[in-house]
Amino acid sequence: MKKITALFLALLFVFALTACGDKTKTDGEAFDGNETVELVMPEMFFTGESEEEIIAAAKEEGFRTATVNEDGTVTVTITKAEQQKLIKEYEAEIENTIAEMDKEKDESQAYIGVEHNKDYSQFDVKVDKDKYTEEDNFFTLEFAFLGAWRQLLAGTRLDKADTVVNIVDEASGEVLYTDSYKQWMDLFSAFDDASTDEELGEAFGDLLGDDFDLGEWESIIDEEPAAEVPEIEEQVLLDSDGVLIKATGIENGYFGIELKVYIENNSDKDVNVSSDAFLVNDYVFDSWFSEEVPAGKKCNSEIAISNSELKAAGQEVIGKIGIIPYLYDDENYERICTGELVEFETSDYAKMAGDVAGRKELYSGDGVYIALSGYSHDEMWGSDNVELYMENNTGRLLSVDIDDIAVNGFMFSGWGYKTIPDGKKAIVNVSLSESDFETNGIDEVEEVDFNISGTDSDTWDDVFDAGRIAVTGADLEACSR
Repeated sequence: MKKITALFLALLFVFALTACGDKTKTDGEAFDGNETVELVMPEMFFTGESEEEIIAAAKEEGFRTATVNEDGTVTVTITKAEQQKLIKEYEAEIENTIAEMDKEKDESQAYIGVEHNKDYSQFDVKVDKDKYTEEDNFFTLEFAFLGAWRQLLAGTRLDKADTVVNIVDEASGEVLYTDSYKQWMDLFSAFDDASTDEELGEAFGDLLGDDFDLGEWESIIDEEPAAEVPEIEEQVLLDSDGVLIKATGIENGYFGIELKVYIENNSDKDVNVSSDAFLVNDYVFDSWFSEEVPAGKKCNSEIAISNSELKAAGQEVIGKIGIIPYLYDDENYERICTGELVEFETSDYAKMAGDVAGRKELYSGDGVYIALSGYSHDEMWGSDNVELYMENNTGRLLSVDIDDIAVNGFMFSGWGYKTIPDGKKAIVNVSLSESDFETNGIDEVEEVDFNISGTDSDTWDDVFDAGRIAVTGADLEACSR
């Protein structure tokens, strides 16, 4: 269950680091002679780094001193003037976050606005009670952490900080729900400790209320765990430039199937490991994979793929896996090397399904085949997806672009993109946002049209241009799922 905790924390801590990074020293201002203060930085900042690396990095960032504590935290010193500057800059980031939320709020949603006290230890999120649901309690997450991080910069240890967030009915002033930073941290601990769906459901129930149904939440994210997980033999994915990458197994993660990956960096530079494509049964799937590995270090990671994507491609049994790994320098982001496509069979190879029949052809030419595969609604993101089946037989690594999307003649935001190796296939989504439907007053889809073209991923040469492709509402209805 630790992946759930990491997901929430990563989103918030990246924001905090962005607000604070590279701002610990101003032009013409020296530390000597100025009063200093101590800040205790959390252990999570320094995972996988030695004490020498931590101290060197702290001094490079402009901190006067850095001391690694027994509990893994690091105490750093800065001038009092610099501390006040950091606090003001961070408060400006909080206000900017609130302004963006106000700018993007949707009248169909409960959210109205936010008020807070002077030191950001309390936030009141104003909502419309008639539109309020227990899912709106997630508003407390971001503000709880924003307030706690402000306290960290003010000198409070993060494990001693707390920020209270109230959900308040704008009209009556009634407090509908209250949460805090400490309660969120307790919730994350419960996630980490949960070993069954029942325990996970109880953890969510503590947040969302007694009526919370884990099964209903699973249906919203459309990710039911697979019934069977195949086995693989250990596979070397890349062994180059001092870096070894191996696939070690497959597990059934909470959000889908996970390919377990072992990385060993024996080079003299920090590297980031990623992939140009991840395939199952010759289909390319969206699966974000990026792992930073310092020089001389090792790590275990995973590449996850959602079961709903497998179902959309008609490939619920994993019989074959493929990946194109690559390395890039963590400092300048330049590629160090790109591996070849590595493919290997699983224990379920004999059960692997063939292609889905009956797809409506939309384009065929230049070694590219495109057909209408399905039409679905994504409850989690509130969008409709036109699902396109694509085959690449161009002899090149193909980058496909979909843009200039329109519904009933009205332009919609969004675009589609996929990198497809030669001889492989993919399901590419054309996403139609709910807000665009509302803005343009569209209740029924009569036609969706868009541009599709492709370039060589290595040379950026044009490979094909299908021009404008149109799909009727009747076609979408026929393949709706």
